[in-house]
Amino acid sequence: FHPQDGKRDLDSSLVGSEMCIRDSLIHQMETRLHEGWATQALTAFADDFHLQKALQTTADLGSFSNQVRTCVHVMTAAGMEVNPSKSQVLIRVRGKPTHKWLRQHTSGPKDSQHLDLGTTGRPLQVPLVPCINYLGITVSYDQFEQQTLDRRLACAAAGRRRVAKYLHSRRGLSVKHRLRLYRTVVTSSLLYGLETIGLTEAGLDKIRRSENKHIRAIARSPAHLRKEDTTSLYRRLRYTSCLTTITRQCRTRAAKLTQHRPWGVPAGEAASLMDLATRIEESQTRSLAQPEKPQEQVSCPHCPATFAHQMAMRVHVSRKHGRLQRTDRPAPSPQEIRRHGLDGMPTCKHCRQRYSGWSTLKAHNTTGCPKFHEPFTPPPPHQHDTPPVTSLQAQTPE
Repeated sequence: FHPQDGKRDLDSSLVGSEMCIRDSLIHQMETRLHEGWATQALTAFADDFHLQKALQTTADLGSFSNQVRTCVHVMTAAGMEVNPSKSQVLIRVRGKPTHKWLRQHTSGPKDSQHLDLGTTGRPLQVPLVPCINYLGITVSYDQFEQQTLDRRLACAAAGRRRVAKYLHSRRGLSVKHRLRLYRTVVTSSLLYGLETIGLTEAGLDKIRRSENKHIRAIARSPAHLRKEDTTSLYRRLRYTSCLTTITRQCRTRAAKLTQHRPWGVPAGEAASLMDLATRIEESQTRSLAQPEKPQEQVSCPHCPATFAHQMAMRVHVSRKHGRLQRTDRPAPSPQEIRRHGLDGMPTCKHCRQRYSGWSTLKAHNTTGCPKFHEPFTPPPPHQHDTPPVTSLQAQTPE
């Protein structure tokens, strides 16, 4: 720092590096607050500062506001421009006094609230958000593992869309190079930071299903046609799954932390990584123990052909066998069609196919549903329509 014309300005050529500038700012903040404050409450990056504080009473809320004001004042006095609208506050409190304090210091509509951390003469409006996206992860107090995974899946999907024409084209790259391109663009974006954040069981299943779907599309190996399970497919392609890659990353990083733990890394980080690797391996073992459920096939009512879904079977019937004509029974009436609905709705009770109206269900049962073509059995007559003869004879005097 070098005073020039009454201002404290920064001269990067004299200071030497951004690290020296950052350390100078932290030293001034501790001078205004108390010694050791930065170790407990501050995480400093090259151009970002992250403040944290565990709140016990309402007085801690006031203390936190004072810390934020002090940091902003030090950076402003150094000639830096601080934009409060680009900052974010993530807070969770319990109890009536703390909620009352938040209501008094919160303004704006519900979807874009701001927390006033300033004073009466110098307001400091900072956006109040439920989660913060930073460095590829999501910081939140509610299911941050799942929120981070959803963000990584969205980034991976965006990368996959950019190279989709190369991954699924019938010309050009071989399957080997397509898989290599998939690892480079999609897998790397998906796995970024997950070993540090952690994964839940639902997250592991979501990664497994998404990857299996993409690899089968690249290899052109549908499960219902090729009858090839996922383990055999990966072994044939010599492809390493994402979960196996995460396991290796966790074990490698845990081994490095065991040998040397850098300053600022929690003491239990290595144990957490090993626990995640163990859970992933157990999840993979359970998935291998449970065989994949084969997809149900739809059979043609006129020939031995089978299809993956009803629509394909209907197209086949229309092209190969023509429109089905019922000769064993008259055209179904609206009352008869409703008998083939489910719970009073236009849903075929035989194949569980849903439709928007009864006329559509009638067309389905006439041309497409194989179950409807079974011999028709008329409903039994109602008792009030045809009374039993025995009861009439019992009432007739001799």
